[in-house]
Amino acid sequence: MGSYIIKFVNGNYRNKNAVDKVIRYIYKGAKKELALDERIYGAVGCGSADKKKVIRAFKKVKFVYGKTEGCQLKHIVISFGFKPDVSAKKIRRAVKDILRFFTHSEMPEGNFQVAYGIHYSREENYHLHLCINSVSNRGKCLNINGFERRRFENYVNEILDLKCSCTKGVSENN
Repeated sequence: MGSYIIKFVNGNYRNKNAVDKVIRYIYKGAKKELALDERIYGAVGCGSADKKKVIRAFKKVKFVYGKTEGCQLKHIVISFGFKPDVSAKKIRRAVKDILRFFTHSEMPEGNFQVAYGIHYSREENYHLHLCINSVSNRGKCLNINGFERRRFENYVNEILDLKCSCTKGVSENN
Protein backbone atom coordinates (compact mmCIF):
# COMPACT_ATOMS: atom_id res chain seq x y z
CA MET A 1 0.00 0.00 0.00
CA GLY A 2 2.90 2.36 0.61
CA SER A 3 3.33 5.05 3.23
CA TYR A 4 0.81 7.30 4.91
CA ILE A 5 0.45 10.45 6.99
CA ILE A 6 -1.67 10.85 10.12
CA LYS A 7 -3.02 14.39 10.36
CA PHE A 8 -4.78 15.81 13.42
CA VAL A 9 -6.88 18.60 11.93
CA ASN A 10 -6.85 21.73 14.07
CA GLY A 11 -10.07 23.21 12.74
CA ASN A 12 -12.30 25.46 14.80
CA TYR A 13 -14.98 22.95 15.74
CA ARG A 14 -16.63 25.03 18.48
CA ASN A 15 -19.66 26.19 16.51
CA LYS A 16 -22.99 24.38 16.99
CA ASN A 17 -23.09 23.06 13.42
CA ALA A 18 -19.53 21.63 13.39
CA VAL A 19 -20.76 18.05 13.83
CA ASP A 20 -23.31 18.46 11.01
CA LYS A 21 -20.75 19.96 8.62
CA VAL A 22 -17.96 17.45 9.19
CA ILE A 23 -20.18 14.35 9.09
CA ARG A 24 -21.98 15.58 5.96
CA TYR A 25 -18.61 16.28 4.33
CA ILE A 26 -17.29 12.81 5.22
CA TYR A 27 -20.39 11.03 3.89
CA LYS A 28 -20.64 13.14 0.74
CA GLY A 29 -17.03 12.46 -0.28
CA ALA A 30 -17.25 8.77 0.53
CA LYS A 31 -20.33 8.32 -1.64
CA LYS A 32 -19.27 10.58 -4.49
CA GLU A 33 -15.63 9.73 -5.11
CA LEU A 34 -15.51 5.93 -5.13
CA ALA A 35 -17.24 3.11 -6.99
CA LEU A 36 -20.11 1.49 -5.09
CA ASP A 37 -18.13 -1.65 -4.15
CA GLU A 38 -15.19 0.46 -2.89
CA ARG A 39 -17.17 2.80 -0.65
CA ILE A 40 -16.18 2.69 2.99
CA TYR A 41 -18.11 4.92 5.38
CA GLY A 42 -20.34 4.73 8.39
CA ALA A 43 -20.40 5.23 12.14
CA VAL A 44 -19.76 3.31 15.35
CA GLY A 45 -21.60 3.86 18.63
CA CYS A 46 -24.49 5.74 17.04
CA GLY A 47 -27.06 2.97 16.60
CA SER A 48 -27.15 3.60 12.85
CA ALA A 49 -24.94 4.53 9.92
CA ASP A 50 -27.60 6.90 8.58
CA LYS A 51 -26.06 10.38 8.35
CA LYS A 52 -28.93 12.22 10.08
CA LYS A 53 -29.15 9.65 12.87
CA VAL A 54 -25.38 9.81 13.42
CA ILE A 55 -25.53 13.59 13.79
CA ARG A 56 -28.43 13.29 16.25
CA ALA A 57 -26.58 10.61 18.24
CA PHE A 58 -23.47 12.80 18.58
CA LYS A 59 -25.58 15.71 19.80
CA LYS A 60 -27.63 13.54 22.16
CA VAL A 61 -24.54 12.38 24.08
CA LYS A 62 -23.43 16.00 24.49
CA PHE A 63 -26.89 17.03 25.67
CA VAL A 64 -27.24 14.15 28.16
CA TYR A 65 -23.96 15.11 29.85
CA GLY A 66 -24.51 18.87 29.59
CA LYS A 67 -21.48 19.35 27.36
CA THR A 68 -22.89 21.15 24.36
CA GLU A 69 -20.38 24.03 24.48
CA GLY A 70 -16.72 24.04 23.47
CA CYS A 71 -15.02 21.75 21.00
CA GLN A 72 -17.63 19.52 19.34
CA LEU A 73 -15.36 16.91 17.72
CA LYS A 74 -11.89 15.77 16.82
CA HIS A 75 -11.08 15.34 13.14
CA ILE A 76 -8.26 13.04 12.06
CA VAL A 77 -7.21 12.29 8.48
CA ILE A 78 -5.01 9.37 7.50
CA SER A 79 -3.71 10.02 3.98
CA PHE A 80 -2.30 7.23 1.81
CA GLY A 81 -1.48 9.12 -1.39
CA PHE A 82 -2.29 6.89 -4.34
CA LYS A 83 -5.18 4.44 -4.23
CA PRO A 84 -3.92 1.27 -2.55
CA ASP A 85 -3.30 -1.99 -4.33
CA VAL A 86 -5.02 -4.01 -1.59
CA SER A 87 -8.64 -5.12 -1.64
CA ALA A 88 -11.47 -3.00 -0.28
CA LYS A 89 -12.17 -5.90 2.11
CA LYS A 90 -8.70 -5.59 3.68
CA ILE A 91 -9.06 -1.83 3.91
CA ARG A 92 -12.48 -2.21 5.61
CA ARG A 93 -10.95 -4.52 8.21
CA ALA A 94 -8.09 -2.11 8.85
CA VAL A 95 -10.51 0.83 9.22
CA LYS A 96 -12.67 -1.11 11.69
CA ASP A 97 -9.58 -1.97 13.71
CA ILE A 98 -8.45 1.67 13.74
CA LEU A 99 -11.89 2.73 15.01
CA ARG A 100 -11.55 0.35 17.96
CA PHE A 101 -9.05 2.76 19.51
CA PHE A 102 -11.93 5.15 20.23
CA THR A 103 -14.85 2.73 20.45
CA HIS A 104 -13.63 -0.18 22.57
CA SER A 105 -12.21 1.23 25.79
CA GLU A 106 -8.73 2.03 24.49
CA MET A 107 -9.24 5.59 25.73
CA PRO A 108 -9.26 6.25 29.49
CA GLU A 109 -12.28 8.56 29.11
CA GLY A 110 -14.52 5.76 27.81
CA ASN A 111 -15.93 4.86 24.40
CA PHE A 112 -16.51 7.55 21.78
CA GLN A 113 -18.82 7.73 18.79
CA VAL A 114 -16.96 7.85 15.48
CA ALA A 115 -18.13 8.68 11.96
CA TYR A 116 -15.72 7.73 9.19
CA GLY A 117 -15.31 7.68 5.44
CA ILE A 118 -12.71 7.04 2.77
CA HIS A 119 -12.28 9.76 0.15
CA TYR A 120 -10.36 9.59 -3.13
CA SER A 121 -9.72 12.91 -4.83
CA ARG A 122 -8.58 13.58 -8.37
CA GLU A 123 -5.15 14.52 -7.05
CA GLU A 124 -4.55 10.84 -6.26
CA ASN A 125 -5.15 11.39 -2.56
CA TYR A 126 -6.77 8.34 -1.00
CA HIS A 127 -7.56 9.18 2.62
CA LEU A 128 -9.62 8.21 5.65
CA HIS A 129 -11.55 10.81 7.67
CA LEU A 130 -12.41 10.16 11.31
CA CYS A 131 -14.86 12.41 13.14
CA ILE A 132 -14.77 11.59 16.85
CA ASN A 133 -17.38 12.94 19.26
CA SER A 134 -15.65 15.09 21.88
CA VAL A 135 -17.78 13.53 24.67
CA SER A 136 -17.61 9.82 25.61
CA ASN A 137 -20.34 7.43 26.72
CA ARG A 138 -19.25 8.26 30.29
CA GLY A 139 -19.52 12.03 29.82
CA LYS A 140 -15.77 12.59 29.70
CA CYS A 141 -14.15 14.92 27.18
CA LEU A 142 -11.76 13.54 24.59
CA ASN A 143 -8.14 14.42 25.21
CA ILE A 144 -5.86 13.20 22.47
CA ASN A 145 -2.73 15.21 23.16
CA GLY A 146 0.76 14.03 24.02
CA PHE A 147 0.78 10.46 25.31
CA GLU A 148 -2.64 9.45 23.87
CA ARG A 149 -1.74 10.90 20.50
CA ARG A 150 1.49 8.88 20.31
CA ARG A 151 -0.41 5.81 21.48
CA PHE A 152 -2.96 6.31 18.67
CA GLU A 153 -0.19 6.79 16.09
CA ASN A 154 1.55 3.58 17.23
CA TYR A 155 -1.80 1.75 17.20
CA VAL A 156 -2.48 2.87 13.59
CA ASN A 157 1.08 2.04 12.53
CA GLU A 158 0.70 -1.50 13.87
CA ILE A 159 -2.64 -2.09 12.13
CA LEU A 160 -1.66 -0.67 8.76
CA ASP A 161 1.68 -2.46 8.75
CA LEU A 162 0.02 -5.78 9.59
CA LYS A 163 -3.16 -5.54 7.48
CA CYS A 164 -2.08 -3.42 4.51
CA SER A 165 1.73 -3.58 4.41
CA CYS A 166 2.08 0.16 4.90
CA THR A 167 5.29 1.78 6.03
CA LYS A 168 5.31 3.74 9.26
CA GLY A 169 3.64 7.10 8.85
CA VAL A 170 4.35 10.51 10.19
CA SER A 171 2.06 12.78 12.13
CA GLU A 172 1.33 16.40 11.52
CA ASN A 173 -0.99 19.17 12.55
CA ASN A 174 -3.05 21.01 10.02
